[in-house]
Amino acid sequence: MKANHLGIGGISFHDIVILNHEDGSPYLNDEDADISIAHDGGIAIAFVNKK
Repeated sequence: MKANHLGIGGISFHDIVILNHEDGSPYLNDEDADISIAHDGGIAIAFVNKK
């Protein structure tokens, strides 16, 4: 939401879809955004870069 400059509540979480390429790497249903996801010990973090 922040990457789309909409702030909190400007887009529904249901509109954000994380998909996987054949090699397993994640991508969003937004062609203008890149995503990186990491996790360790039950904690996850995601970073989105809007092109």
